Amino acid sequence: MATPLSWPKHVYKLTPGDIHYLQRTHPEVPLWRTSLLRELTPQADDSEIVASAQTTFGGIRLRAMRIHGGPHSITDLVKKLHRIPTKPHENLIQIRGLYAVDDEPLSLFSLDAPRITVMQYIFTHPHQDRRQMCADVARGLDHLHRVEIVHGAVRPANILVRPDGVCMLGEPSDEDIPHPGALTRLAPYLAPELFDPAAYAIFAIDNYRRDEYSGEYRVESDIYALGATTIEMYTSTPPAPFHIPFKTITTSKELFHLTRTPSTAEVEVIPHRIRAALSDIMHVLPYHRPHSGNALQWLERPDVMRVRACAPVNAKTRMRRAARAFWAA
Repeated sequence: MATPLSWPKHVYKLTPGDIHYLQRTHPEVPLWRTSLLRELTPQADDSEIVASAQTTFGGIRLRAMRIHGGPHSITDLVKKLHRIPTKPHENLIQIRGLYAVDDEPLSLFSLDAPRITVMQYIFTHPHQDRRQMCADVARGLDHLHRVEIVHGAVRPANILVRPDGVCMLGEPSDEDIPHPGALTRLAPYLAPELFDPAAYAIFAIDNYRRDEYSGEYRVESDIYALGATTIEMYTSTPPAPFHIPFKTITTSKELFHLTRTPSTAEVEVIPHRIRAALSDIMHVLPYHRPHSGNALQWLERPDVMRVRACAPVNAKTRMRRAARAFWAA
């Protein structure tokens, strides 16, 4: 149905048949195919087009999507967009649908989104409350996690700031599993389990066994990315990627005691209680990381004693644990 474009790499062009299919199968998600945006002037790099037009639509933001799996991936993206709450949230940009023309990449379409990223804002406002900005990001992420939406693209370049200093989390990732290029380019923000899921399976961690995990983004990896983003917002430098030395770490007990060492800049700049929270938020074991509600609370009120609580265990996980206990008896 879709044919690959030569630029950008891995982006698929929507044919009229693709557009008709999406409109027929997912009528609830708006899909624009119009020449309205011809007057827009790009103001960013090739991965993100930020523009505005003097139209009744007001400010318009387009983000080119790199679709790696053809029409099926596009359909998955549409389903994810449909699940995003339609009620506006002050810490999330409002995605209105998809934009597609025959000779341009598929793009997410959002209105009234800020143009400046969080690191650009921090550069021009060095005395802005970093903790409050981090809490803004956590609040937007918590809003998505409460409706079981994995964001997959939590990083400073995807956080926009309004003129009043309020941070807004940008568009979710257009892929479920990071492609090889992302494993290198976005390494500072990726949880350790994402780099080599097959090797990670040897630790036999619940929900991350060989038949349960293929390297996809999950809420736990979103939490890790939130921690990495917090570090960069405080220090202006992304943290070093956290790779597991599989040759020397061979058991889950050894893995539990593997911790990342804060950099000198982190120790000097980040408050002690925030650093202590980050040690759990960026823990090497996914189940040891807090759920989004606790992470938000830790950033909003770092002076309050932290309560470690994992995300609610679903029925499927309960059944697996019960079965393993039964056969082990």
